[in-house]
Amino acid sequence: MVDYVPINESETLPGAPLTSSLGFRFANNPIAIAQGAEGAPRIDTPAYQDKSLTNDKIADDTITPGKLATVSAGDDFLVGGLLGESIVETSTGSEKAFIEYLCLQGGSCRVRLHQARTGIAGDSIVVIRVNGQQRQIWSTSSASGHARTVDVAINRGDTLTVSVNRTASNATIISDFRITTSQMAFAWPHRLYLDFDNRDD
Repeated sequence: MVDYVPINESETLPGAPLTSSLGFRFANNPIAIAQGAEGAPRIDTPAYQDKSLTNDKIADDTITPGKLATVSAGDDFLVGGLLGESIVETSTGSEKAFIEYLCLQGGSCRVRLHQARTGIAGDSIVVIRVNGQQRQIWSTSSASGHARTVDVAINRGDTLTVSVNRTASNATIISDFRITTSQMAFAWPHRLYLDFDNRDD
């Protein structure tokens, strides 16, 4: 690797001598920048043309967790969600998955939804799970419902599931459901369990 040796401003002023040392740095510093030499300016994102980094230029031609940026929970970027209002029926005491996401990046994400209950008795229950492990549970007997928000830690390859349950003869109403992050993230493929009614308002 070529060393990066800075060029002082005084060496480029009118009348400054053109020395062999200066010529050496003119020739070698661009190479040092390209090689990432210590102390050299770094090549930043705007220097790359869109779609210019192809798979054959990635080490081992393989996407690995170390090559994927981690994401943080936030409200800036919508990663997934459902429009309208979904009425989810379950058997009493029997938890049922509502929607499931495969996480393609690690870090954390924010799960937001509005939860309400139909019927006149019992509680509506919403459970957030990662790889089957409970991370959050919400319960309400309110017909008008509540806005819910939780930040969930995730790893690449995790499965994030939103499930519902009930304690009596009622159904869960989920609306304004979304998963968001503070940085742009890959779209996450998901499995949508279709045995419920969806009303897109």
